[in-house]
Amino acid sequence: MNFQEDGPIHSVADGSAESAADWSARILEQADGGEARFPPMGMELGVPGDGQRVAAGEEPTSARIPTASGEVVTMEEEISFGALFKNSKSSKNGYKIRDYKDRLRRNVAVALLQILQPHQTTYLTSWQVGFVELALSGAPIHWARILWKATRQHAQEEKGVSINHLSPFLINFYRSMGCLTASERVQFPLLSRSNPGRNRTQIKVATNPELISLDNKYRELEEKNNCLHGHLTLSWRLHKIVLQLRVDAMTEAQRKFEKHRAKIEAELHSRRIQNGTLAEELVRQTRLLKQCQIARKEDEELLRHLQSQCDELRAQRADAELQLVEFEGDNWLATKRTREELVARMNRYLRGYTLWEVAARERVTVITH
Repeated sequence: MNFQEDGPIHSVADGSAESAADWSARILEQADGGEARFPPMGMELGVPGDGQRVAAGEEPTSARIPTASGEVVTMEEEISFGALFKNSKSSKNGYKIRDYKDRLRRNVAVALLQILQPHQTTYLTSWQVGFVELALSGAPIHWARILWKATRQHAQEEKGVSINHLSPFLINFYRSMGCLTASERVQFPLLSRSNPGRNRTQIKVATNPELISLDNKYRELEEKNNCLHGHLTLSWRLHKIVLQLRVDAMTEAQRKFEKHRAKIEAELHSRRIQNGTLAEELVRQTRLLKQCQIARKEDEELLRHLQSQCDELRAQRADAELQLVEFEGDNWLATKRTREELVARMNRYLRGYTLWEVAARERVTVITH
């Protein structure tokens, strides 16, 4: 909602604790100092966009749908309202506030219904949805007109249950600030929450000067009392909203904490499993390392043993080579002697054979002759 004070518009529809507290402080200051100014012109109840035209008795330009309270909403607006909610409108009660898709609209609707109809803050009629949209758009709100019917019910001038204890305070507040026109001052007289004999008492007071002065003092005290009561009610509601916001923030923080905690616990569980797997792998690798070290020692022992055997075999080979050299030398000498003996023997045999052959030929020759 927006309150216009000599021009600027201050928004308090964001639902935050800070803006609500600032708004309350401004209202209290202005009520005590007499500086608040509210424009007498504004929207008519339940007629968003065409308020002045309908108030003047003119016909709106678009088709309109009557609501349960007698107000009207354009068909285009009724269709557009459906996109703001998760579920469709109930033919009996209207839209559920909790079905708002936008959290800002949901908070603003709850805050406005705490003023418009605190006895029922669960459902919204079509004109109230439009009223919320106008409040969010920054349109100035003439609360004296909006709450006129409830104010008349409080004054027991109309039939109906008293539905809003802020109405007399707001009307008297407008009168004390001088924001009402002459016709509005007649239409919105000073009101109280309980005045069953109001008209008869006013006639009696008008004929007695002492009663007139007492009545003026009483009215001043009543105005102060209504103002303080309104301030107290607003402060209580704002405090309740702040507490609810704190509870919501704590709930959201608790939810995030639990979510983060569950995530951390899952990560810790995963890390524990991973650490267990790594520990088992470390034990296995340690055992394998020990086995490798034992095998390495055995291989080193075997290598040293083989190396000693190789040294022995090399020494034996050297001895064998020396013996082979000596044997080859002796064998060469024996072979040489044997060859010489064989050559001498063959020479002797050849010489003897030659001599025999010559003798044989001479013998044959002698025989032939």
